[in-house]
This record gives sequence, structure tokens and C-alpha cells, in this order.
Amino acid sequence: MSRTPEFFIVDDEAVESSVFEQYSIKSESTEESQQIKDPFNDFYGNKGLIQPKLDPYKLAKLSKINTYHRASCRIKSNDIGGLGYNIKPVTDNPNEKNKILLQEFFEGSDEILEDILRKNRRDIEELGYCVLEVIRTGYAAKGIPKKIAHIPAKTVRIHQDENKYCQIRGTKERWFKRIGYEKDIDKENGEEHPLGYLSTDKRATEIILSVKYSTDDEYYGEPDSVSAHNAILGDKTRAEYNISFFENYGVPTYSVSVLGDFDPGEKDPKTGKTQIQKNIENKFKSFKKNPHSVMITTIPSRKGAKNVEIRFEKLSVETKEASFRMYRVDNRDEVLTSHGVDPNRAGVITTGALGGNVAGETKKNYKESVVIPQQRTLAALINKYIVRHEWGFKIFDYNFELKTLDTDDLTQKIDNDCKLMDHAALTPNEVRRRNGLEPVTDNLLMDMYYLNNVPLEEDRDVDPVIVNLENLRDNIIKEVENNAKTSTKGDWSFRSMYNGFKKFKPFKKV
Repeated sequence: MSRTPEFFIVDDEAVESSVFEQYSIKSESTEESQQIKDPFNDFYGNKGLIQPKLDPYKLAKLSKINTYHRASCRIKSNDIGGLGYNIKPVTDNPNEKNKILLQEFFEGSDEILEDILRKNRRDIEELGYCVLEVIRTGYAAKGIPKKIAHIPAKTVRIHQDENKYCQIRGTKERWFKRIGYEKDIDKENGEEHPLGYLSTDKRATEIILSVKYSTDDEYYGEPDSVSAHNAILGDKTRAEYNISFFENYGVPTYSVSVLGDFDPGEKDPKTGKTQIQKNIENKFKSFKKNPHSVMITTIPSRKGAKNVEIRFEKLSVETKEASFRMYRVDNRDEVLTSHGVDPNRAGVITTGALGGNVAGETKKNYKESVVIPQQRTLAALINKYIVRHEWGFKIFDYNFELKTLDTDDLTQKIDNDCKLMDHAALTPNEVRRRNGLEPVTDNLLMDMYYLNNVPLEEDRDVDPVIVNLENLRDNIIKEVENNAKTSTKGDWSFRSMYNGFKKFKPFKKV
């Protein structure tokens, strides 16, 4: 007994097995390379550039093929560099002019600082390294920094001496130097000269390089997602399989086999198909146009043949669908874990062991283990090369700091502050400041410490009536002083009133 090739009933369509085989997912053909070509290929040997272990152009493509990798990179770059900044004093008597200088610098770039730093962190999350361009006033060799700018990291490569960098965009080549390097670099060809030798129109600007350390690539580092690249590519293959499968035929429900001693007919020399194959395909096309109709076809048998059989077999598709769903969830979790990002911020709702939401815990862990360490690294680079460097502003009484993610529950925070105040750890005004409110300056009670709602005072008993009288006295003295400034020396009425109030002291309550 001979057996014909199988065909399938697929979502109201019937597909002969040889046709169905055309749509199976196979590895890419090696006849023609589809790789992204590195524009630096001719530069690594000729110009002494160091080649990254991982191709930045290929790494940059990964965020386009995986939703959760892209979301993680976007969320982290915004949380680390896009929430704003503060210029905070670090000494008791800071010079206000220094703060103004720094504010003018950070607000003087072509883009707002948050966008520059957000792009900078996006590069390091996707590629493992990032660069900031520092432009000095008048392009002077040691001029004060004028502004900073973002340079797409995938377009930059490190020279083997690590003091200069080359950028290629399209057919253009541009050179930069490491910030603080005491030589001039020609921006057109990368040649080195003594500091101050080149004219300002030929002098290369400077770069601050930041790298996520890797034991495998100390020059370019590697992104956090590198351990999840198999999951990213595996999920891409799953998606491609589903797209190809569903777009063409959907989910197969039955396999139909024609068995027996039948006559398949002669093969068409042009198509290589027999007459019975053509008949089945034509029936499929008709069945597709008229779904839910009855399909009738005849199987020509050889003369005298009796054992022709048509067999229907239901396929176990449900298990395959479930496996695909579980595979996607596994891939998703692996990508999010590699980034260390809070799943809730990526749109994934997680529950605790008892069914409770664990968003608060994961958000706090994400902030402390991922966001804050990288913010400190970025701020340290800016403080080192911009704020304090001898070629920078040489400012030591202020720090540049990045605003961090707020993970505190407001109700819980206020409750904690009130408990601290009731145990003499904070004054009412300190509590107000911690919660963004202006302190109350016309009531001495607001600057006292309290223990179990009782104010503490070392040198005297405190009575609210006395405190209010003292406040009234101080206010009257201020008013008298203002009037006394405009009075003449002979105006004894104001003078005597002023001196009397200054000497006035409320009696203690006995």
C-alpha cells in the first residue's frame, strides 16, 4: 500500500502538506549576508581603533525587536538621568555666585540637561558605554566649559592609546580627545600636537566616557541585558513563527491523509505537482472563499483497487499554544531580571506569596540597587570634570546632584515624621521643611523639641502665654525700630518707647 502526502484542515482552510512545508521557519540562507556592516571596519587596523567585543550597531537593534528590553532601557534612562538635578551646598558658607555660574552652565546647552542625560543613559543601557561632549568657551584649550552635548555612542570608537576617540557618521570622520588630556587633537585626522598649538577651528572638543564595567571588554563594557540576549532572540523567533503561521494558515485543527492504491496522475513538468494535488489545492481555494461550506472531492483509484482510505486526525494544538505563552513569559522575566528594573514600571503586575501586591518592595529595591548607584557615578563624573576640575569651574562649595525616584509612601512618611517630632528628634518646623512647607517664623514654639507633646527648654520653664507675649514684644520692637530710623535725635517719645520695650521681659509663671 502506498501513501500520499498529507494535507491539513486549517481554520476553515485545507492545505496539502507540500504547500504547508513551504511556510516552516528555517535558519537564514547563507547565500547572501544580511549582517549590519560596521562602518569602522577599515579603521580598526589602519587608525589604531579598538574594536568592541559586541557590535554596537547590532546591540542598538535589539530594542526594536523586544518590547520589554526597550521599555527597561527607556525607564532606567529616565529614572537615572531624566528627573532633574539640584546644585547643593557642601560648606557652611557657600558663595552664591558659584551656584549661579553652575546653573547658567547646566541651562546653557542646546538641549535641556534632562534630555541630554536621558539619551546618555539610554546609550549605556543598550550598548554598555556612553559619551558626553564638553565644549569650552571659545574652544580654548583650557577655557571654562560652555556647554555639554550628547553624542550617539554607537558612532564612537576608542583609540588604542585611550586619549582620543573617532566618530563616523555616514562618510564623515571626526576626532575628539579625552577630557583633561594635555595635548591638542586635530579634529579632522586625529593627529596630536602640544596643548594650545592648534587654532580653535581645528582643535577637537573633549569627551567624558562612561562604561559599564565588564571582565570581557574593559574598553566598551557591556550592557546589563547581555545575559538575556538569548531570551530576546528566542522571543523574536517565537514571534516570527507565530506571524508566519497565523498570517498564512492559522492554527491547524486536523491532519487529513489519503491512503491506498489510488492514481495520483502525471506530474506537471512546470509545477512538479500531480493532478490530484492540483485538484486539492483548487478545492482549498474555493473552500477559503466560502467558509463553513461542504467540501467534496473525488480520489481517482486504479482499476480494481478496493483499499483506498481517507484519515482525519485531530492535532494537539492547545499544548503548543500554552507552551508559546509560557515561553514568552519566561523570556519577558529574564529580560526584566537582567535589567534589574521594577516589573510594575514595565507594565507587569506582580503579586506576593499571599496574593498581595509587592510593588512597593520591588520599586524600593530597584531604586536602591539600580538607580541610585548609577546616579552617583554620573554625578561624580560631572563634579570631577566640570564642577571641580582645574580646567572647569574650580568650585568646591557646591555639588551637582541628580534627583532620584520617589518611592516613599506620603502617608507613611508624614506618620514617621510626626513620631520623630513627638520623641524630640525633630522640631515642628523641621517636619514642615521635610515635607516641602515653609517654616513658621513668628512662633518660638515651632522651633522647640517636644517629648510626648511637652516642649523641652533647658534654661527656663515655658508657658504658651509667655511665649506669645515675647512674640508680641518682638513684633512691637521691630515696628518701633522702623519708626525710630526716621525720627530725629530729639524725638524722645520714640526713643523712650524703643528702649522700654527692649528692656521688657515677661515674668515666668510661678
